[in-house]
Amino acid sequence: MRPSAGDRRRRLLVLGSMVFGRMIRTALVLAGILLLVFVVVRAVPGDPALSILGEQAPADELARLRHEMGLDRSLLEQFGAYAAQVADGSLGRPWSRRNAGLTVSELVFEAMPFTFELALAAVLVAVLIALPLGVMCAMRRNRPVDHAALAVTLVGVAMPGFWIGPLLIHAFCVRLHLLPDPASGVQGVESLLLPAFVLGLALSAKLTRMVRTSVLDVMEQPYVLAARARGIPESRVIVRHVLRNALIPVVTVLGLQFAALLSGAIVTEKVFARPGLGTLLLEGIAVRDYAIVQGTTLIIGFVYVAVNLVVDLLYLAIDPRLARSRTAG
Repeated sequence: MRPSAGDRRRRLLVLGSMVFGRMIRTALVLAGILLLVFVVVRAVPGDPALSILGEQAPADELARLRHEMGLDRSLLEQFGAYAAQVADGSLGRPWSRRNAGLTVSELVFEAMPFTFELALAAVLVAVLIALPLGVMCAMRRNRPVDHAALAVTLVGVAMPGFWIGPLLIHAFCVRLHLLPDPASGVQGVESLLLPAFVLGLALSAKLTRMVRTSVLDVMEQPYVLAARARGIPESRVIVRHVLRNALIPVVTVLGLQFAALLSGAIVTEKVFARPGLGTLLLEGIAVRDYAIVQGTTLIIGFVYVAVNLVVDLLYLAIDPRLARSRTAG
């Protein structure tokens, strides 16, 4: 039965109120992140000017750089200056790259496509592994196949990326010569396969257990039992009745993990010599470049909040009953 015009209007109102409320919370969260990162990076011992120029730099050069960076001003003046840089969209200028002439926002948006590409490929690998494996485990609960699959997922969780990454590089790049060496600078699908598999393997181990648990829970619901009693084929029951409802918690985990991959792929990016957001953040931390650390962290916080909003909207697409329940409430 198609929804009436009134139902569609109510759903649009619910969607609009969700988006508006989330945008307000987004602004508050980003303001909190901005203030917290500003305070934390300056609380860490060390001199950014000394990190950039080196220990052998003359005192007058160090003093001049501190003045250019605004470190000789009060914290309130520094925060006001940085807030203005955030407002104009530049996010400041990286002093560790003074000759590049780029703003932090330009550096971030140069690095973002590489990290986004890696995170998206890792999620795709995880879904292709976890979805069929989790459903198979649920359909064969407590059988040898189920136990074997869960044991494999446990191994996947236990293997860190900094260990399995070099092993795969040695096997596929050094020994077999099937894929380009990470240090060769080759870009494209071939260079993306190994890092995406390393990230996706760990994520698939978590998702497989989530899919299995969620499918088992939905399979015990009365409407699934009723569908089977009516003689509906098992494949149709799984696809139309079980998977659609079982995907809601899985979408939550996927959304949060995707946001985590955008910021947490530092180790994988370093192991496979890939540019990206994590590498940029690590560079800023290493040289204590306040502008890079603050700008990158702010973008990461925005990505987390934006992904959470997308997950909420996906809830409504997967299960429209959520919109009706919120309208009724």
